[in-house]
Amino acid sequence: VGALLIWAVCAAIGLIFPPAGAFLGAVLGGLWSSLWYAMLAVSHALENHHVPLGVQLNLPSRMGSLLLGTGLVGQLLAWFPPAIPFVVVGASVLVFRLEQHGHVGLSLRAKDAKDGRAS
Repeated sequence: VGALLIWAVCAAIGLIFPPAGAFLGAVLGGLWSSLWYAMLAVSHALENHHVPLGVQLNLPSRMGSLLLGTGLVGQLLAWFPPAIPFVVVGASVLVFRLEQHGHVGLSLRAKDAKDGRAS
């Protein structure tokens, strides 16, 4: 709902004053796509560690600036295709750091290792 409201406001401003609408559309569109790109990269690592969907969906509201920076760097690296594996590795490292600091729940494998069970 929030993204739709932002889009509607930008569209209204663009109809009233087109240069401002073009600027807002470019800036907000770039920020939105970088957040989407980061969530795309991070969600793969989160899925591999069996993090519940609710935690994945709450991550942008809790770690928005961190994901925004990750997405901006990921978009820049995407212009050079051989560098795309670095985006995947960076997203995996980000997930491990979030897990270390308690922002993402422990994976099933980590719980098994903590309990002393073999996986």
